[in-house]
Amino acid sequence: NLSAQDTGSGLFQMRFSNDNATWSAWETYAVTKAYSLTSGDGAKMVYVQYKDKTGNISTTYQSVIILDTTPPAKPLVTDEGETTTSTNTLIASWSSPDPESEVVEYEYAIGTSLGSTDVVNWASTNNLNSIVRSGLNLFVGNTYYFSVKACNSVGLWSEVGSSDGIKVIKTDEIIRK
Repeated sequence: NLSAQDTGSGLFQMRFSNDNATWSAWETYAVTKAYSLTSGDGAKMVYVQYKDKTGNISTTYQSVIILDTTPPAKPLVTDEGETTTSTNTLIASWSSPDPESEVVEYEYAIGTSLGSTDVVNWASTNNLNSIVRSGLNLFVGNTYYFSVKACNSVGLWSEVGSSDGIKVIKTDEIIRK
């Protein structure tokens, strides 16, 4: 959205540039403008100038626009180890970088196979990158997997990343070295 005002003769036209050197043709002033950015993700500088009805040209105004067409990286998910004796709590953490924009939400699920949601369906942690999930009904002998996906500030979701699984064992099965 564009916002400008001229208290003299009034706004008449505007023009744009990606480099502050090569400008588009003058066009009628409007409060919105569809504009093509240079290719590639990352920070894009956009410049605008305004002309009033008597021909005076404004100073150049600029704004940075972050172009992001790629989702966050597939999350790297780590659970609390190979085994646990807990039958009601699981713990996991994860990371999912996004160089163009920030990750604003993570969702996780827990299942008895990679990517499944048969224990806990997808649930948001907002932007927290770890969870201690209690109140579960886990069975000795089963292996449980965390699955995680990340969403960035432009609404793009990552692929699902999964932990390597954690098996519930009896306390007397703990191997002592």
